[in-house]
Parts: sequence; C-alpha cells; structure tokens
Amino acid sequence: MSSSTGGKKRKIEASDDVFEYTGNGQTVPKDVVSVRFHPSVVKVDNNAFDSCRELRKVVLNEGLQKIGSSAFYACKSLESITLPSTVTEISQSAFNRCTSLSEIVLNKGLRKIGPAVFWDCASLQSIAIPSTVSEIGRSAFESCNSLRTVVFSDSNKMKKTALTAYLIQNGLKKIEPNTFSDCKSLESITLPSTLTEIGNRAFDRCKKLTEIELKEGLQKINQRAFYENKSLKRIVIPNTVNSIGSMAFKGCTELKEVTLNHKKIKTMGDNVFEGCPSSPTVITPTK
Repeated sequence: MSSSTGGKKRKIEASDDVFEYTGNGQTVPKDVVSVRFHPSVVKVDNNAFDSCRELRKVVLNEGLQKIGSSAFYACKSLESITLPSTVTEISQSAFNRCTSLSEIVLNKGLRKIGPAVFWDCASLQSIAIPSTVSEIGRSAFESCNSLRTVVFSDSNKMKKTALTAYLIQNGLKKIEPNTFSDCKSLESITLPSTLTEIGNRAFDRCKKLTEIELKEGLQKINQRAFYENKSLKRIVIPNTVNSIGSMAFKGCTELKEVTLNHKKIKTMGDNVFEGCPSSPTVITPTK
C-alpha cells in the first residue's frame, strides 16, 4: 500500500502508528497504543504514561537508566515489558495498577525497586529478581493476587570476582514491610542468603504459601511477618535468627512443625504462634 505527496510515493510502514518517546517532559497522548523509546532516553519521566489505558506495547531502549515515579501507573492494557540491563532503578509506583501485566523481565544491573512499584498487578504470575537488586521498597508486590512464585537470584552462588564480591556485599538485606502482603496465590519463595531482616507484615495473608526457605544469615523476623499463612505446614528458622516479633506466625492454622533453637533467640514477641494448631511441635537443631 502506498500514498503520494508531490508525485513521490511513500510506503506506509506499521511503525507509522508507533509513538516515539524522547523524554524531557514530552507530552504523551492518553490514547497511545504502542511506544518506541528513542536511543537517547536515559530516564522515563515521572507520570509520563500515567493512565494510558490503551497502551499495549512498549519497547525500551538500551541506555535507559531509570523509570520515574508512576511512569506507567494504571496502564491497564499493558501485558508485558522487558527492562534493558542498563536500568538500575524503578521508582515508586512505576507499574502500580497495571492489572493486565502478566510478564516482566528484570535484568542484572537493576539495583532498586521502589515502594509499591508492582502493587495490584493482578495478572503477574511469577517474578525473578536479579542478584544485583539491593533494595525493594515496601508494598512493592502487595496485592499481586495471581503471583505464584518469586525467585531471588543468589549472588553468593555466583563465581566470585571483584564484581560479584561487590554484589554480595551490597545484596538485598531486608524485605520491607508489606512487600508481598496479600499475595493470595503465592505458593513458594526462596529468600537470598544476603537477607538479614524480614519486615512487618512482609508476607501476611499469603494464604497459599506452603514453602518458604529461610537461609543462614537471617537475624530478625518482625511482627506479623507471616500472619495468616494458612497453608504453611512447617518452617525452619535458621540459627542466626535472634529476634522474632509478636504474632509473626499468628493464624498459621496448618503450621505443625517449627525447627527453632530457643537458645539463639534473644527477643521473642507475644503470641508468635497464636492460632496455630495446639502449638506447633518445636524441634531444636542439633548444631
């Protein structure tokens, strides 16, 4: 198909319908469907695509470094996105309420996932978090009702070079409050060995969570961290844990077996196992 202007014919390409984003405060039409980023873009502006409800396809450029706050907030038709390895930060609420987003690829190089970035991404089923991530903000995955599996790449398993030594030193240290709260479909999670603290309500009301692996190096489990995990049947608490907050496992109605060394616990909150069946059997490790 072709059109002519001044006697010259021009082939109409499918890319003619693609909006090119150049950043720097550029106005984005609210009815945009497909976006291609210009190679010069290093940051997606705050609120750049906020509530672009018809947006279905986004091609980000290599060289992009940061996704601004609420950049793709409530883009309800966006189904998938791949972040280039040059992106180091996803700011607060960047993909908040992208309810059709079922696939997102995070690459090594990413360091920070801000607060509420994927809050209420109701179609997201799995997420792999690179070993380079050292910060995940509170409520980052809260209310992701379809999220079933979370995989943390463990920097301690990488071949140790000068670079990986840096990553290990700066690996993820804390799961912030409400990070995975109310993820009703979450079934399993293995936490990284760099982790030292699990925040308040980090996994509360994850009602299908049957398996969670806590690794040596973890020191603190805060209050209501696993509140009402109704499918959790057993938990092994590492010897490095010295503090468990109040109601940490309250309402875990199937929790029947806990491996725990009481001699290592310096602080134990109230009602840690309230609502568990007849108080779970506590096994003290031999080591």
